[in-house]
Amino acid sequence: MSEARTLARLQHPNITLIYDAVFDEEEEQFHLVMEYVEGESVDKHSAASRKLTMSN
Repeated sequence: MSEARTLARLQHPNITLIYDAVFDEEEEQFHLVMEYVEGESVDKHSAASRKLTMSN
């Protein structure tokens, strides 16, 4: 939970805002409530980054 609080304090144009962090006791998992950002999915962006890195 302290990591979520630390991330929530960060403010930069290239960092998605975190509005809340919730712990689901039933599933024993944390869930982050984050800003919606339009654009490519993280998966698609990560795949493109891996291709660039591998070609070097």
